[in-house]
Amino acid sequence: MKDLKEFTRLELNYRYINGTVMPLMENAGNAVADFVLGNYPDKKRILGICGKGNNGGDTLLAMEILKSKGKEVRAIFVDGEGSITSKEAKEALSRYTGEKKDLSGLDEGIRWTNLILDGLLGTGLSGRPKPQYETAISAINGSNKDIVSVDVPSGLGTGLQVKPHSTVCFTDLKPGMTENNSGKISVRSIGIGEECDTYSGPGDFVYLPIPEPNSHKGMNGVIGIVGGWEYYGSAVIASRSAMATGVDLVFLLTSEDKVGIVSSFTPNHIVRKYTTATLSSFMPRFTSMLVGSGMGRTNESFEALKYVLKNFNGPLVIDADGLNQLGSQPDLLRGRKTIITPHSHEFMELSGLEAGEANLKFFASEYSTVAVLKGPEDLITDGKEAWRTRGGNARMTMGGTGDSLAGVISALLSKGMGAAAAARLGSFVVKKAGEIAFESKRYWYSLDDLIASIPQVFLRYEIRK
Repeated sequence: MKDLKEFTRLELNYRYINGTVMPLMENAGNAVADFVLGNYPDKKRILGICGKGNNGGDTLLAMEILKSKGKEVRAIFVDGEGSITSKEAKEALSRYTGEKKDLSGLDEGIRWTNLILDGLLGTGLSGRPKPQYETAISAINGSNKDIVSVDVPSGLGTGLQVKPHSTVCFTDLKPGMTENNSGKISVRSIGIGEECDTYSGPGDFVYLPIPEPNSHKGMNGVIGIVGGWEYYGSAVIASRSAMATGVDLVFLLTSEDKVGIVSSFTPNHIVRKYTTATLSSFMPRFTSMLVGSGMGRTNESFEALKYVLKNFNGPLVIDADGLNQLGSQPDLLRGRKTIITPHSHEFMELSGLEAGEANLKFFASEYSTVAVLKGPEDLITDGKEAWRTRGGNARMTMGGTGDSLAGVISALLSKGMGAAAAARLGSFVVKKAGEIAFESKRYWYSLDDLIASIPQVFLRYEIRK
């Protein structure tokens, strides 16, 4: 059973792919109407009690179909019909030709009807329903009429919910639904499709925590980066990309000869010479780490990687030279919270396997890691499921794009996202940032342009809670 955020993710990805969720709403309306006609054929007067969201839109379309089949229909808008929010629900309202009443018509409508459609609240409710919804829920439960809930009983899990005789549930059961609280449950497909699940997209933003207004420094991500010992620019790119993703602090630990150079690029990261003593003193502050960017392949860098794997208990991204070092001892991954970000050649060196979905899933499962195989279409797996990310452009073959991805994923992990969700969203953000940069400079955009476009992706797609 999927969690509620996953249903929202699927719907948002559907909108991204198709431009609208109207086909889903139409299919939902058809599913509810079909259920009513098949299970309550003798009910002539249908009362739909609608909230202001898409759940109400589903209900309106269902009633319009029922009206075309000879039923009498009446809609009660708890917040008034002018409160309808989404463009799809507004479209559903424009198609509805039955009677319309506001909340003042609820009691008379209940006396009039012999079947109630509960279209008040969908899956997005948090906390107890507002007073007008409490009034409607109590009236529905006290009606002694047959009740059919649309997708989910309104108020489920809040302490005050509609108690239906039946629920027409879309796509899959929602968490907490049982026959005791939802009546007879009929699960209906509404055509979301596998593509909305297997491809990353704006829906993955549902798993991104939004900073609390009263949060203080460090609460929204503190990253430790170990790298830049040979190619210092790689570590700087990762650090700048992490900062563009909105973390609070980035600590960059590099070799003694690179401290001054790395420090000169930006005041936004804190640069220190790498020693195990320095790392261990900072490590309790880190909410994620990144190892490998520009690190080189020396005994010293391998010992640093092993030290981090042994001593850091938080989520860890391993990229570039870190992966090359791991090739000799992949067992070091076992029991750790890691994400690896190889391209095809790095994966072959690390695993001894050809790069492809089956082998990537096998490796991720065997070593309990999340793997992001970078390419024209990124492939992401936790060893059980696999996802892909389309997008980007040919300019993203430039050096440093992978370092940017590692920095973004590390930032998302530091904010508290799970590994698979952070990998999916990070992949989407970087490819979309490349597309935004391409819009203005085409094949001549730089890494600076890519990094500057990362906040634009968040502004365009972030979900405001």
